[in-house]
Amino acid sequence: MNIDVKEVIETQSDIQVFVDFDNVGWKKLNGIEALPDNTIMSFYVNSGNPGRIECKEYKDLLARYNGRHKEYVVPAGKNSVDFRIIYDAMECVLHGNGKYIYIVSDDQGFDGAIKAMQDTHNDQFLAIKRCADIRKVIDDYKAMQITKCDDIKPFLDEIYGSYRSGFILQKMKELCEYEEAKE
Repeated sequence: MNIDVKEVIETQSDIQVFVDFDNVGWKKLNGIEALPDNTIMSFYVNSGNPGRIECKEYKDLLARYNGRHKEYVVPAGKNSVDFRIIYDAMECVLHGNGKYIYIVSDDQGFDGAIKAMQDTHNDQFLAIKRCADIRKVIDDYKAMQITKCDDIKPFLDEIYGSYRSGFILQKMKELCEYEEAKE
């Protein structure tokens, strides 16, 4: 199957999720139903493994998902799926499509390219990152939706534990008040 880059770019939404389906197990896709409706999931498989997008588990997964999705069968080759995902993500970045770009994969090989995209386009996107699973995508997206200071506490709990998070939140509030007073 040939991939039409123009189609990938023109149909972007606020949230674009690229799934390295050769590298992500079914359990890592649990929670897909919690993604916002304005999400586009793109599933990439190597042409040697097209059964991943033809099986019952995949159909069941999509039945729980409310957003749009696409499947791409990438010609076989060492890291061909990875290169295709980076290429498509970079096209989104270069064309300013969407606000959130996530790559779902356990493969840390994506991290260098993602860092380069973050460094050069950090003012255009709310997220350009790799997540190991869908739950991490959802957590990151929810964190970016916070509009009140106290709503950040659950995320701080996760990072620092409830013992330290209260202190850190209070310190953040004090620093913000201090900065506002200086102005």
